[in-house]
Amino acid sequence: MDSSLHYQLESGQGPYKIGQEGKVTLEPIYGIIPDGIFNTFKNENLEFREDGTFKALSAGEVAIPVTYKISKQGYRELGDAYLKEIKNTALSYSDLSFVATGLAWSFVITVLDEKVEVIDLTFEYLSSTDKVVIGQKGQLTVKPLYGIIPKGSFVSYTDEWLQLQDNGTFVGLKPGKTMLRPKFKISEQSETELKQAYIKQNPDKKLTVADITFSEKQMQQEIPLEIISHKEEKTEKKLPQTNELQNTSFVGWTIILVSVSLYFYKKQLG
Repeated sequence: MDSSLHYQLESGQGPYKIGQEGKVTLEPIYGIIPDGIFNTFKNENLEFREDGTFKALSAGEVAIPVTYKISKQGYRELGDAYLKEIKNTALSYSDLSFVATGLAWSFVITVLDEKVEVIDLTFEYLSSTDKVVIGQKGQLTVKPLYGIIPKGSFVSYTDEWLQLQDNGTFVGLKPGKTMLRPKFKISEQSETELKQAYIKQNPDKKLTVADITFSEKQMQQEIPLEIISHKEEKTEKKLPQTNELQNTSFVGWTIILVSVSLYFYKKQLG
């Protein structure tokens, strides 16, 4: 069975300031994170610990070689998760062999001088709707950062469920439930506007635009979306209003009285 491991820089690519900490995490494999530890690493720029956390020590650029050592217990957890996923009752843990085919991993980290101000540039998104009809359009927007609405474009993509355009418009293609997974590229002009807004909000730091750099966390926001094949129509039974009820009753009694009068009139004639 394939036991190749994949990693992500949870705290973002950086850059990092001296003394700032970050973290590398293991992506789930067969739905679990197996027990184990990361390799340790240390040089003049950075210290990397066995729990995946690291600390920036001095300015410079450094590549962190990442290896995760799965424990005996972790391999057992991995085997059980694999058997559960494939639902093959004929196999047992002793029948499995683990093969890692993945390439070596490393993350390049830049550590900046203490004078540089690193600010977060992680975008959050809003959707105009959580349900669309096939062919109907919805709209994604970017939440304001530091009081400014970021300008730029979305990364367009098409999958079996929907199409997302670079202006944030999305169209449903196939009925079902899916997730919007937007990514946004900010323009250079908007980056400058955000830096200026941050400077205005933090006058005591006495920063200039050149003093600021951005850091974006590696977090993929997922927005639930239901796509339906036709518009749902609500049918409501209209009840007669009070005046209509009164009119109906009046007409009904009139008919009864006329019928009774005609009956007695005919009886007198006969």
